[in-house]
Amino acid sequence: MEIHALIDPRLGFALDAGLALWYRMDDISGSTVSDNSANSNDGTLQATAAQTTGIIGKGVVLDGDSDYIDVDDGAHASLDVGASTDWSVSMRIKTSAATGVLISHYKAAGATMRWRVFIFANSLRVNLNDDNPDTNLNVDGTTVINDGKLDFSGCLSLP
Repeated sequence: MEIHALIDPRLGFALDAGLALWYRMDDISGSTVSDNSANSNDGTLQATAAQTTGIIGKGVVLDGDSDYIDVDDGAHASLDVGASTDWSVSMRIKTSAATGVLISHYKAAGATMRWRVFIFANSLRVNLNDDNPDTNLNVDGTTVINDGKLDFSGCLSLP
C-alpha cells in the first residue's frame, strides 16, 4: 500500500491556515517524515515503511501489517482531538490489503492511542480515543478501497 502527498502546491491548492499536519512524502530523512504545515508535527516511519516514487513526487510503501507513520504526542498538542474540535483527514492510497494502519497519534511512544487512520474490512476507518477509552469512537467508510487503484481520495470530517 502507498500513501501519497495530502496536498501538492504544484497543483495550485492553497494550504488552509488551520492545517495541523501535512506530509508531502517528498521530505523524508532516514525514518523522519517532515511536517510541511507550520506545526512541526514530524512523524516516524515504523517497521519497514519506506519512501518510494509516487504519481506526483514521492510516496510511502507500507506492508499492510506492521508498517505505519507514527506521530507521538510530545509537543504535538495541535493533533489532539477533543469533544469540541473539528477534525478531518484526507489522503490518497493504493492498496490491495484488507487491513493495516496508515497513520496513528499516541500520547507518547508506545502509550495510549489518541487517534489512528487504518484499513478495516476493506474500507477506511478512523478511530478516535483521545486518551479516554470510554469515549472510543470508530467512523467507518463505505467505499471498498483495497482494489489496487490509486484513484481513491478519502476525506472524513468530524464536526
